[in-house]
Amino acid sequence: MASVLVQRHWRGLRRRCHRSLLAKLRGATQPPSLAALDAHATGGSGVAQPWLSGVYGALVAAKRRHELAQAADIVSPVPVLSVGNFTFGATGKTPECVAAESVEGLAGYGDDEWRQFAAKFPNCKLAVGADRLRIGQQRAREFGGRDALSCVVLDDGLQQWRIRKDLEVVMVDALHPFGNGRLLPHGSLREEPHDALARADIVVIHHAELLRSAKALTALKAALLAGAAVGSETAMSVASASTGAGSSPAPGFSRPPPVLATSRMRVKRVVRALDMRTRAAWDDAEDDGELKVPGRPDKERWRSEFEGKVALVVCGVGNPESVQLVVETMGCWHDVHTEAFPDHHAFSRGDLDDMAHRAAELARTAERDVVVLTTEKDFYRSEPLLLERLAASAASAVDVRVLQCELELGENAQRVREMVREVLDRGATYFQLRARGTRCTEVGEGSFTQTAPDSTG
Repeated sequence: MASVLVQRHWRGLRRRCHRSLLAKLRGATQPPSLAALDAHATGGSGVAQPWLSGVYGALVAAKRRHELAQAADIVSPVPVLSVGNFTFGATGKTPECVAAESVEGLAGYGDDEWRQFAAKFPNCKLAVGADRLRIGQQRAREFGGRDALSCVVLDDGLQQWRIRKDLEVVMVDALHPFGNGRLLPHGSLREEPHDALARADIVVIHHAELLRSAKALTALKAALLAGAAVGSETAMSVASASTGAGSSPAPGFSRPPPVLATSRMRVKRVVRALDMRTRAAWDDAEDDGELKVPGRPDKERWRSEFEGKVALVVCGVGNPESVQLVVETMGCWHDVHTEAFPDHHAFSRGDLDDMAHRAAELARTAERDVVVLTTEKDFYRSEPLLLERLAASAASAVDVRVLQCELELGENAQRVREMVREVLDRGATYFQLRARGTRCTEVGEGSFTQTAPDSTG
């Protein structure tokens, strides 16, 4: 008994230490100051970079320049859409931006995003691997190439510089847009924001509704646009210096300002964990695979079942605070508590025991029913063990539910959809011409010129 208590306290201590470290790396959970936004708008972080972060930044910059130059010579047989971010952690980047019958999705490091994607889009092709270029080329051949695929979606693809993208979507967390201003390993920045923003076609400000005021959102938009302008100028200068005076830089260095959109994460369903294996648990008529636009209020949907109960959020994601805030916006809970684990953490038997113990403890102190909530990513990451433990303790009072959320666009939702569709249509036009044996060259936005018959196939 004493050993069990010691292990439980040790696991709890590790979770608290991790959450404290994560908070320091991401910055305070509050809108960024105007001074910090001004610093990023001029291409700086507003804070001194520790020497290790400086070394990391120099290596990343050199790697990015080299791989972007390579990407200019690599053309995918189908349109490539990328969704990513310049900080680590959750920003809502798992893509829901493509509505096509046949899509190849490329996922990288985690064991959860690809499982979630496979469950939600069972008819889509999926390739998993850290080397997106190699695995993408290999799997595209296996799937049948351009005849079987409509497009390729890169999940977490912003730093995949070797792959030339037809549409680059950058997700920005409204509450932690630039983290603590420092590059890895002393901060959460994967690369300087202005370098990333210079490559963006669309910038989606996620959790924009959680900002305290419209003024804060306006300031953030201005900083993002200014950062994109600074990054574009820097890229042009570097390209000119490397190619020589009078030479044209590689494609992608000069582009119009990105389209700014906002989004939020809406709870669509709260499904019992034991029901997650049935497709009916997450499939309904209103789910069309499209990016959502604001619909009717949801709060009335939850009050009849959850009003007055206590929510215990158990998650291993990059931004646990945002999950708690999303749960709080459901507007039905007496109180919301969170037990945060490291990002991509696979629950152990001890973790599940801790969850049950914490739920029982909250039920005793609050004298209310407790509902344990976890995310889809967490469920798919630990599905066999979680279902095994729940089935073995079906008679217990632990009510475990899975939050099924969807990305819902706000501002510029229609423009984002149009840009996605333009890329898909441009690819379709190209391959229709190719199918007729015509060699074609792109001469403008979405238009092609037909030349001699193509004898190469």
